[in-house]
Amino acid sequence: MNNRKPIQQQKNEVYNIEKAINRLSWRFKNENVKINESKIIINEADVKAVEFLIEWINKQKQETLKENYLFAKLFCYAFNNELIYYNGDAKLSQQKLVEQLKIPVEYHYDKIHSTLNMFELNNYMEQIGVIQKHPLTRNADEEKNNAELFKDNNKEIVKKIMGTWSIENVYKSLNNTITECINRFKNFE
Repeated sequence: MNNRKPIQQQKNEVYNIEKAINRLSWRFKNENVKINESKIIINEADVKAVEFLIEWINKQKQETLKENYLFAKLFCYAFNNELIYYNGDAKLSQQKLVEQLKIPVEYHYDKIHSTLNMFELNNYMEQIGVIQKHPLTRNADEEKNNAELFKDNNKEIVKKIMGTWSIENVYKSLNNTITECINRFKNFE
């Protein structure tokens, strides 16, 4: 008994993802086909299955991009900065971004927390007149000036070293800012 479908029926056949995958699986996993021995002849059903899969994959990519438009904008921004930093090395720039995406979001929040507190401390030290040159490059007068400033402002300096920004406030602020941006810009294209 011949299980082959007429060519016209093959041409008019409607594919879905399961049918296309089944067709290609049958074609390439057929036990009668020996690897490196077979001469598979591509037919209309094979072409339709591959075309359907390519079209489906492209639609999925477009849909995913549309659903993640804000991510795409920020990815491009970060990618551009990485390109500048790595002197146009696109592969390394993308690799660095992918590495960052693998890291839990809490790490990024914690890093922002540390950076904000570091800037608060540095700004305060500059504001009160502390000379922030490397200790080996400072002269005796600069050292004396810094020692007096440290003594006079010890309490506030310790507060700044301990951190002006609490981890809870940073997390809360980031969550608020992120959700506000998502809600504000999610429908802009």
